[in-house]
Amino acid sequence: MRFKYDADVDILVIEFNDQQVADSDEIAPDVILDISVNQEPVRLEILDASKKIDDPSTLTMS
Repeated sequence: MRFKYDADVDILVIEFNDQQVADSDEIAPDVILDISVNQEPVRLEILDASKKIDDPSTLTMS
């Protein structure tokens, strides 16, 4: 799992794996889940991340 934060556009991306994205679904306002052809989660995109998460640039796996 990887975390990527782009401060220029304020988007946090959480990547679960490297599978190709087949479809996307907005599962909550400004939260998009990308899924593979096998219906497995590939990544989660959080728009306007700094409004939802305190300092998203510091997220890490523990």
